[in-house]
Amino acid sequence: MNNPLAPAELEAARALRIARQNIRTQKLDLNNLTIYTEAATGTYAYTACIAALAGARVYALAGDNKWATADQSCRAVEAVARAWNVEKAITLLTQKREAELSRADIITNSGNVRPVDAPMIRCLKPGAVVCLMWETFEWRPEEVDLQACRASDILVMGTDEAKLDFFPFAAESTIKMMHECGLAVHHSVVLGLGSGPIMRATLRGLKKNGAEVALCGHIPEEGDTWISPDSTAALHDMIARCDVILCDERESRRPLIAEEGLVSAADIARLNPSCVIINRHGVVDTDGITSCGLMCRPSARTASWQTPHYTTAILGIRPVIELMTAGLRVGEVMARCRLRGMDVVSTAYHALRHSAAQDFPPPFNLLSESAQKQHA
Repeated sequence: MNNPLAPAELEAARALRIARQNIRTQKLDLNNLTIYTEAATGTYAYTACIAALAGARVYALAGDNKWATADQSCRAVEAVARAWNVEKAITLLTQKREAELSRADIITNSGNVRPVDAPMIRCLKPGAVVCLMWETFEWRPEEVDLQACRASDILVMGTDEAKLDFFPFAAESTIKMMHECGLAVHHSVVLGLGSGPIMRATLRGLKKNGAEVALCGHIPEEGDTWISPDSTAALHDMIARCDVILCDERESRRPLIAEEGLVSAADIARLNPSCVIINRHGVVDTDGITSCGLMCRPSARTASWQTPHYTTAILGIRPVIELMTAGLRVGEVMARCRLRGMDVVSTAYHALRHSAAQDFPPPFNLLSESAQKQHA
C-alpha cells in the first residue's frame, strides 16, 4: 500500500511526534507565557511551532539572511503551523518592534532575533528572560549583550547539552560528513585539532565505531590519545597516517591550521595530500588550504571564530527539536520564577535544579563555580 502522505507531510508528522515526546520528557508547559523567537526555514521552522504546541503565545520574527528571505521563512513556519494545527497561536513578524518585545516573557537568541542588543533590551518588560538555545561557552558578545541584560536585571542562561545527552550527535554528524567524503569510519585514522567537551565526545564516538583517534590542541587534554603540539615528530607521523583531520576549537582563538597554528596547510599537503579536513569549528588558513589543493568540508571559506561551519541540523529534525525544546524549558522555568517575584540569582539556582539551564563560564558567570556544581 502506498503511503498517502507526501514527503513534506511525512516530515511534519514525524516532527510532531518527536516534538510531543520531547515536550513530555522536558515537562514543557508554556501556557500563559509569551515567547519571542524566530521564523526560519528547514529544521529551525519548528522552534516557534514547538512553543505554540506547548501552549505559548508566539511572536516569530523573520528576516532576510544567507539562508532564506523573510517571506520564505514565514511560509515555512506557516506550513508547519497548519500541519500541527497551531497557526492561531503564532504571529509572524518581519520587523523587530517594541510592541511585541514588551509583551514577551521569554526571548530566545535564535538567528533572526539576534542581536539581542541594548536597544532591544530596553524594550523588554521587567522580569523577562533570555534563553540561549545552546551552551554558554558558545556565547558571542556581539549577538547577546550580556552586560546590558544584567544592568536591566534580565536573566540570561544557556542550555546544558551534556544534561540532554546531546554530545553523541556531534560524533554522528561527523560520521555523516565522513560518509559524504567517501570515507568509512571503521579502521579510519582521525586526528582532532582543538579542544573542549564536544571534540572529546566526537572522538569517543568515532573510536566506538572503530576509528583510531588522537587529539592535538593549544589547550592540553588528559588521556592517552593526546599529542602535544611541541611533539612535532609525533604530530607529523599522525598526519601522515590519518584519513581525516577534524577541526573543532571553541575555547581558544588561536589558529588550528596555519603557519602560526598547530600545523600548516603546506605541511599537511607535504605529509598527506589525500587526507580530508573536516572543518567544524575554529580558525584555519583558508587561503593556504585552498592553494595547497587540500580537500576541506564543508569549506575552508566558511571558517570564522565561534561560528560552527556545520551543526547537528545536518542529521535532520530530531537533534534540533530536542535542543529547542530543552532551551524553551530553560526559558519557562526562568520566566515562571521571575513572574512569581523571585530575584535573578534565586531564579538561576532554581533553573539549574529544574531544567537543563547553564550558567556562563568564568569570568562571565553569575553564580560561583561551586554553587553551580551544588545546584546542577
